[in-house]
Amino acid sequence: MLEDKNDIKEVLTKFHDGPLGGHQGVSKTYARIRRQYKWPGMSNDIRSFMKGCGKCQKNKSSKIDKMPMVITDTPSRPFEKVYMDIVGPLPISSSGGRYILTFQDNFSKFMACTAIPDAEAVTVAKHFFS
Repeated sequence: MLEDKNDIKEVLTKFHDGPLGGHQGVSKTYARIRRQYKWPGMSNDIRSFMKGCGKCQKNKSSKIDKMPMVITDTPSRPFEKVYMDIVGPLPISSSGGRYILTFQDNFSKFMACTAIPDAEAVTVAKHFFS
């Protein structure tokens, strides 16, 4: 029967942090310690010790339910939903393009790309509509 706080802390450290401890969680650590040691408030001491363990808190799996994956709306015809992006800056091409404007139709997966000299709104709009 342990009563000295220093002895209890040493046992907790040995069974939890030590090479054979492995940060196994409250239940497993309690079961392993219980085979050899006993003291008043043992379960609460183990739980408190493990709440203060940074590694355990960092690697602890969360019991919080995650939001289910939501499938976004699928277009029913071509060009109903399109995506556009700008890649760059890149080395200047022979035609003076420093960026690439990409365009993709979500329904048909049709894709078009064009080199543009800058990423200004006027330039992007002009190339998008042409």
